[in-house]
Amino acid sequence: MSDLVLYLLKASIINGAILAFYYLVIRKCSNFRLMRIVLLLSLILPLILPLIKLSPDSSSISKLTIYLNEVEINPTYAANEGPVSGFNAESIVLYLYLSIAVLISIVSIYSLLTIVLKRMKSKRVETSNGSVYIEEGTHSPFTFFNWIFLPDRLLDHPNLDMLLKHEHAHVNLWHSIDTMISQVARVVLWFSPFVYLSHKYLTEVHEFQADEKVILSDSGLNDYSNLLLSFTLIPETNYHLTNPFSYKLKKRIIMINNVKHRKLSLSGIFTGLFMCSFIIGATAMINIQPQNSASDSDIISAVSNDDTIQIQATVITKNAVNENAVKDNSFQKMDDGRIVFNVLDEVPTFPGGIDAMLEYLHSNINYPEKEQKEGIQGTVYVNFVVNKDGSISDIKVLRGIHKTLDENAVKAVSNMPKWNPGKKDGKPEACSFNIPIKYSLDK
Repeated sequence: MSDLVLYLLKASIINGAILAFYYLVIRKCSNFRLMRIVLLLSLILPLILPLIKLSPDSSSISKLTIYLNEVEINPTYAANEGPVSGFNAESIVLYLYLSIAVLISIVSIYSLLTIVLKRMKSKRVETSNGSVYIEEGTHSPFTFFNWIFLPDRLLDHPNLDMLLKHEHAHVNLWHSIDTMISQVARVVLWFSPFVYLSHKYLTEVHEFQADEKVILSDSGLNDYSNLLLSFTLIPETNYHLTNPFSYKLKKRIIMINNVKHRKLSLSGIFTGLFMCSFIIGATAMINIQPQNSASDSDIISAVSNDDTIQIQATVITKNAVNENAVKDNSFQKMDDGRIVFNVLDEVPTFPGGIDAMLEYLHSNINYPEKEQKEGIQGTVYVNFVVNKDGSISDIKVLRGIHKTLDENAVKAVSNMPKWNPGKKDGKPEACSFNIPIKYSLDK
């Protein structure tokens, strides 16, 4: 869960940084091609950059082992407690995020299917500028990839040639690909206002580019302005994935009559690039602190390989450790019987903390009646690894008491939800855990 939150937070910040660079620097030059490139980067880079990890291969496992408190399983507790709920605050947030993302995806798919159905019902008509599709429900011309949809009434329009030049510009410039990329970004980052601004500005630039193509083709500026004005009272035909001709008409008329291609300011470029680089670089330093991480002097019970000796182990965090006392990826036994592990900035934690883990184990480890009647009791020592992604692996019984009881303990550990992984120097680190599970018949 924390990995997803971190990814989304970084993606939103990167999107906002590039969008700010666009608004403050690039937008003022009125270079439509450059504007389009920067806006596409504001949608693509946020989805990619947070996925880049500079940590070592996740398959490598450090030698660090943490010993957890003994968990006691007895018939009295098992009879009084029900199964632990799979819902917590993190789960609710995750389900809410995914639900809205799925809903937006469904709306997008519906828009896509609507366009496909419209294409199937449309009548294909050949014009001097190529094929178009006529459909009764179309109000304003729009383009989707190489499909150009027109209302039937526009076939006799005196400026049909200019209108089709505009639509073919969308086709030739592959604007629909940009729109699909924008839609994917809006599904992933639906909570961020920046992604909607990027989409809005990108759609505007698409229209500016298409208008520019028409004007540069020797079409009269006044005639084209009048063509745009003739669509001011016509509602947009917008399926979220299209480029409707009637989009932002007033703004486009102002743009084509007042556009001035100004040179980019070098100082503005360097300032903007520095700002973006700083913000994007800073996101790499953002880490979400897991809940209930160990303090500088957390004491947790441990057991040595000697069957008769129980000792205490101390997890030492970076602020408390004496650098001369430990070696990287190693541990040592102190004179007083403690085991001091190497430095961990953030200790792996079970979702919801140690209390949630104990509740989970109590509710998911079965103490069979047969073994109870036979008086079989004792402690099973289970070792497992919390990987860099929080998953559980390499489960083994270090010391067992009975096949069935051992298997029940292993099964409960293997079905644990993903942990919040431990981190060292800001990077996820795999970690080995030993947990003693005591089956007790004491009331």
